[in-house]
Amino acid sequence: MIIYKDIISGDEIISDIWALKEVHGGVYEIDCKKKEIKSEETFDTGANAPSTNTANKVVVDDEQIDTVHEKQHDTADQKTYNYTFDIADAFYLKRVTWDYDRAQYRAWLKRYLKSVREAMVEKAMDEATIKDFETSAQGCFKKVVNSINDENSEFFTGSTGDIDAMIILINYREDGETPYAILWKHALLEEKV
Repeated sequence: MIIYKDIISGDEIISDIWALKEVHGGVYEIDCKKKEIKSEETFDTGANAPSTNTANKVVVDDEQIDTVHEKQHDTADQKTYNYTFDIADAFYLKRVTWDYDRAQYRAWLKRYLKSVREAMVEKAMDEATIKDFETSAQGCFKKVVNSINDENSEFFTGSTGDIDAMIILINYREDGETPYAILWKHALLEEKV
């Protein structure tokens, strides 16, 4: 079996048990399933009262995490989720509640992709792989940002909740019912187990 780990945080994100479909040369799409949570297992992402200083924080599950982002996050209006997704459950992914619009997500994504490139250089990946990443990231960037649906898109981090590592975007197919995750191909390191 192959486990795919985030290049920045080292979190396990997905495995080859799921069918990874490469799209546009730079991202994987993975069909996933919604999983209902029994009432006694309900995850409340707004369990903590908001702090007086919420600048540079984002809520990951029920924890506020400091970030490098300038946007203020209001945690007072967090909703309770009675579902999760099979991949989130299998890899202990943490739901991220944020109020970013596409422009703000685009700014975050630019910083993230720059960090991925730096991590690739730090790990001494060959120049051809880094060039492939740069080319494919450019091609996928706009498609991923434009795929965000403010009402239905959901975001998850790896198990550590590192907001500067990969944010897994979950959208829905054209039928409006089939969820799928979007993962950045070059930001995943393969580990055979």
